[in-house]
Amino acid sequence: MKKLDYVNALMGTHNTSDFSHGNILPLLALPHALASWTIMTNSSHGNFFYDPTANTFEGIRLTHQPSPWIGDYGHFLVMPQTGNLNIAPHMRKSSFNKQTFRFTPTELYIEEFKDNCDICLSPSPTGGIFKFTFKNEGKNRINFIGLDGKTQFVYNKALQNITGYTTGVTHHCPYELKEYIYAKISCECEEETTENCLSLIVKDKEVTVKIATSFIGYEQAEINFNRELNLNTINDLKVQAENIWEKELSKINIESDEKTMKTFYSCLYRALLFPRKFYETDKSGKNLHINIETGEIKEGVMYVDNGFWDTYRTVYPLLSIIDPKLYAEMAESFYNIYEDTGWLPRWISPNEIGLMPGTLVEPVLADAIVKDIVSPELAEKFLDAMIHNAEDDSPEPKYGRKKVSVYRKLGYLPNNLVHESVNETLDCCYGDFCIGASAAKLGKIGLAEKYMNYAKNYAKIFDKKSGLMRSMDDKGQRSDDFIPHSWGGEYTEGSAWQNSFAVPHDMKGLNELYNGKLEDKIDELFNTPPIFTVGWYGFEIHEMSELAAQRNFGQCAISNQPSFPIPYIYSEIGNVKKTSYWVNRLITEAFDSTIDGFPGDEDNGTMASWYIFGCLGFYPFCPGRADFTTTLPIVKKAEITLPDGKKLIVEKDKFKVEKMNNHVSYKDIMNGGSLWDKVKK
Repeated sequence: MKKLDYVNALMGTHNTSDFSHGNILPLLALPHALASWTIMTNSSHGNFFYDPTANTFEGIRLTHQPSPWIGDYGHFLVMPQTGNLNIAPHMRKSSFNKQTFRFTPTELYIEEFKDNCDICLSPSPTGGIFKFTFKNEGKNRINFIGLDGKTQFVYNKALQNITGYTTGVTHHCPYELKEYIYAKISCECEEETTENCLSLIVKDKEVTVKIATSFIGYEQAEINFNRELNLNTINDLKVQAENIWEKELSKINIESDEKTMKTFYSCLYRALLFPRKFYETDKSGKNLHINIETGEIKEGVMYVDNGFWDTYRTVYPLLSIIDPKLYAEMAESFYNIYEDTGWLPRWISPNEIGLMPGTLVEPVLADAIVKDIVSPELAEKFLDAMIHNAEDDSPEPKYGRKKVSVYRKLGYLPNNLVHESVNETLDCCYGDFCIGASAAKLGKIGLAEKYMNYAKNYAKIFDKKSGLMRSMDDKGQRSDDFIPHSWGGEYTEGSAWQNSFAVPHDMKGLNELYNGKLEDKIDELFNTPPIFTVGWYGFEIHEMSELAAQRNFGQCAISNQPSFPIPYIYSEIGNVKKTSYWVNRLITEAFDSTIDGFPGDEDNGTMASWYIFGCLGFYPFCPGRADFTTTLPIVKKAEITLPDGKKLIVEKDKFKVEKMNNHVSYKDIMNGGSLWDKVKK
């Protein structure tokens, strides 16, 4: 059975703004592709426009949306219609045959009922090929519909092609972002247009439409078309996509029960969609990208649709094993953003959104440095950029760290000056560790010591009375009112329980603050009921609801990123057995491959990659440190194909928890061979 056959592209797509089972779209796309396709079932739901239980749909949507909390750009709809032109949502919607419906990473098939048209679609890197089969007589149309901004699509009857652009975007962009298209249709058409819609009345019953896109310009869209689509059929694209996906998914071969096989490969598909390739190659072979803040065309590679607060934890560590060359290119692209804008990115889609605390691109760059994924020359540039982000005040809040001079003076960020000050402080400490680790790798010992000392500032906000991290004002005073399970304010998307242990670089030091009893505190966390008060938020946000729904894990809110490392703290401080117990329960109880398959927001591969690591028996507890924290594998057997052709073999039956070391080095992983031989005492 092919790995692709295990993938459910609809895993985790059953969501509302009030409760997340993934908060993701089903995406018909190649790995990290510029363009993705999905289905719009209800435009009135805003960015939550897809519902897998819906009986009707409004069109096939070209999308770049990385998260409903961010929004979309460069998006438009393609939809067949019979009769008079009417593109209002309630008029264009149609029921469809849910028994024959197919949505895989490589193929979309819909039997549309209202207009009696079969729709097929397969993807290319920047677009795809549609095949429409009309069964009715009359005015059969294919409509190209703009959704936001301005759409200008032009049909050339003599050439049977379509050119144009959309400025559609659902979040703020500092310049007019245009996505250009170049398309060809297989038959003669009559044109009818209305505002934000090009409608082509087709003469044939079976019609093929080939669409390529570009953010560079019309000429580049045509170059992309000729490379990807001109000589290909829809079946060619499907076969090419199947081969690409099968190759990527086969980098990790596992043997396990059916539920785990389906969930694992559905997660691996998810882990390989983002970040999105956002550069294009011109006819001379030059790579071009957009300056994400000005729209200016620049040379070099670029990847976007990525929030580092989420993805640093698991996405890039997974790529460091299965595709370090791609990781290196992504890291270089983040430095290109620094050169273009003067600042390293935080949340890019495609421009800087500026969400979430910290500037957690540091662990992504540091991990690439300490694992020798990038050259020493590039590493030097990364280090300079990280220091700039850590030391210089930004004129715009979306860039750099918060209140840099205050932090350097006090060693923490005060709650009367900075929102979510506990998380901001802890992220600064970890970021400083990453700078120190990078400096040490480059032989800059004095610089390394300086930042390693900064990295210990977390101790300044540790509250011995509660045994949790608590904020202070700029006078060093804490409030007398403290509820450990109160959300928000000084904490990000959680309470003190979820956010007090974010010291991945110094669990030994944190354990000393607990007088050697950190393990007892984590026991308490798992044994404290999943209660909460709405606190600063003032109402119940979806992350609270998701914590409450997972009744069996106490205050470990596996629905959100701050809790990802919590079960691994046991192993990090020496108790592999307890980590194995909780990881096994979380993997088997909180995840499956259904539309409700994730326990919370999946976030661009982060939760999917967390699941993958849990199944394999090692976890990137501290990106920026060239090792992994161990646990018992979940799968019966795994074979990871490494870039040089070596194989890392994981055989569950060989593992004995009482005879395991709690770490395995990146170097040992990449040397291949038996994982057990590398972790046994």
